Amino acid sequence: MRPGVPPKASYHRLACWGYRLWQAFRRVTGDDAYARYLHHFEKNHAGDGAAPLSQKAFTALELERRWNGIKRCC
Repeated sequence: MRPGVPPKASYHRLACWGYRLWQAFRRVTGDDAYARYLHHFEKNHAGDGAAPLSQKAFTALELERRWNGIKRCC
C-alpha cells in the first residue's frame, strides 16, 4: 500500500479495475450482446413504435447470423 493512501481508496481502485476487466471479458465473449442491443434500441429506435426483440428471439437471430452462409478459411 502506498503511504498517504487510505485503505478504502485502494480497495475502491481495485474494485473499479476488477469491474472494468469483467466488462471487457463480457464484451469479448458476447455475453453482454443483448444488453448492448437494448441500449442501442432505446437510443436509436425508441420513437419508431416497435418493440425490441425478446432475449430468446435476439439469441436465435444472432445464432442464425453467425452460422448461416459459407464459413471456411480457403
